[in-house]
Amino acid sequence: MNASIRIGGAFIVTCAGCALAVPVLLEKGGLPTDLSAPETWRAFAGFAGAFLGAVTGILSLTKRDQPPLTPEQTTRTVSNAMFREGVATKADIKGVATKADIDAAVAKLLAANEQSEAAPNPPPLDQLRGALEALASSHVAAKTNAFDLIEQGKVDDGLATLEAFAEQQSGLLTAAADQTADTWRQLGYLSLATNVAKAAHSFERAEQVSPGDFSTLMELFGLYLSLGRIYSAHELCAALSRVAVDDRQRSIALYAQGDVLIEQGKPDQALARYEESLPIAEALAQIDVGNFRFASDLDITRRRIAELKAEVASRDS
Repeated sequence: MNASIRIGGAFIVTCAGCALAVPVLLEKGGLPTDLSAPETWRAFAGFAGAFLGAVTGILSLTKRDQPPLTPEQTTRTVSNAMFREGVATKADIKGVATKADIDAAVAKLLAANEQSEAAPNPPPLDQLRGALEALASSHVAAKTNAFDLIEQGKVDDGLATLEAFAEQQSGLLTAAADQTADTWRQLGYLSLATNVAKAAHSFERAEQVSPGDFSTLMELFGLYLSLGRIYSAHELCAALSRVAVDDRQRSIALYAQGDVLIEQGKPDQALARYEESLPIAEALAQIDVGNFRFASDLDITRRRIAELKAEVASRDS
């Protein structure tokens, strides 16, 4: 879509440029040479427009079939396009800071360290110097500004500037990670129609990109069980319990432990997990009587406990 728009725009610019230049050529029988004449500049403008349009069209064509960016390329693109502030800085003008600049900044930080009760020990000089050199040569305004403030003895202001920038970067990356995880989850749901193993892989990638989402872990847990990956499902149980944020999720996590124990041939232990889950499901159903999900959770848990008790009794009889 974007490539088509660029090509169409380039074609229009090329045609407009030719429309300006060609009549002048026909009238003069060649390129005009009188720089004071309006038609000379009209012809030059036409040629420039035609040239620009042609170049744009060619570039658009060459970019149309490029493969999508890898995660690493995406990170670099986001870093270059979104994290850099378009402000000329000391590093932009002078390049890498001089040794005297770095020494001055190190001295200011060591002086601040001597006055600080929150950092009683001197920082390691190699790491200190390396971090300062990285800031000064980063060509990122917020970082070089932070370096300048530290070099001027305004250590707290410099660190605050760098912290604010780090928070900004973290926010951008978090938003990007959430959107990427959504895409992997969507692929996972759609892949359920054709390839369960691929669906599991998609949910694994969603968890890697944005860890700790309970619904993603539950989808992955169910897929592991269906694929016979009992050990993987068992490993997920701890994560489910850890990330559960409310009583319903805690109840589901306990139920999941029971499902794994069933697959491991441990019905008695599984029954204990289901019965541990039951009071939570009952309490939720009583608190919100009209909630379909709570009622369904309670019904499933009760039926599972009844079935398992019958199996255990039949085994022991």
